Amino acid sequence: GTTPFAYEIVSEETRHDIPLHDLATWIVDPIDGTTAFVHGGFDCCVSIGMALNRIPILGVVDCPRLNEIYTGITGQGSFCNGHHLQVSPCTSMNRALISTHTSYNRSHEAIEAITNINRKLARDYKVHGIRSYGAAAMDMCSVAKGRLDMYFEVGIQAWDMCAGIVMIREAGGIVSSIDKLDYDVEKKESQPEGFDLMSQAMCCGSSWQLVKEGIATSVEFNYRNAIDRKSV
Repeated sequence: GTTPFAYEIVSEETRHDIPLHDLATWIVDPIDGTTAFVHGGFDCCVSIGMALNRIPILGVVDCPRLNEIYTGITGQGSFCNGHHLQVSPCTSMNRALISTHTSYNRSHEAIEAITNINRKLARDYKVHGIRSYGAAAMDMCSVAKGRLDMYFEVGIQAWDMCAGIVMIREAGGIVSSIDKLDYDVEKKESQPEGFDLMSQAMCCGSSWQLVKEGIATSVEFNYRNAIDRKSV
């Protein structure tokens, strides 16, 4: 007889407490950007990804209010409405359009961290612009599309990131941990096995130069610990 294909499902709404194994796993967020969705905003989407050996291998992100559907498969490219995606050529912070998010954690430490990060981006790096949208998967697709140059956040989940990771890597961009660069500068290649999909944090960008600065800024203001703390 035929052996059925075995897989797991990890989803925000239904099976969020299942640990991620090496088995092929669908990782799904039915509505990423719930607040924007409720308020009628454009920055919401459906995100469907699959990971194998804990590494994202394919993804679909549907942004219905933008009429954009993103698709990607490892080794086969990523696309928006059928058009091939390519990250921007940006490598300089002062030319970068960057997205950061305000966490659901509204503790003093969390607010101070993101405020200090945005201040440094604007005042010290003099970035081209800072944006704050409502859906992590959409922001990652925007990096893949070249509409944003970098996006980083602490407090996001595997279902927010899985599909977007495929889009960015297939478009020539970098996805890294928030506290270390998962990229070999000398070999000029990503190290996808170094990124933990369950880490609840990520920094992505069009180039390793931008991502390196995003990581440094996050570390400087203790971003991860500030969001992870439960104080109010």
